[in-house]
Amino acid sequence: TALALRQQNRAILRRTLYESFLTVFDADEADIRTEAILALLTGVNMKTQMAAGPDFPRIAAQPAYRERIRSWARALAGLEEQQAG
Repeated sequence: TALALRQQNRAILRRTLYESFLTVFDADEADIRTEAILALLTGVNMKTQMAAGPDFPRIAAQPAYRERIRSWARALAGLEEQQAG
């Protein structure tokens, strides 16, 4: 059940990101950026979970942790490029 819920959540996030990216990028670029964001979120959170163990929820709730991930995601998404251009 947990795996099915995780896969469903990933599919929803992927669709949402992809559709959003399609408003500013062509389909290929939107797909690449979507996968990059998903890989970032999965990797960072998995690494933090392994390091923090049961303390993960507290660490993940910290504003600095969330802002660091948000900054990396914005860079991968190319949002700064779009705002500058």
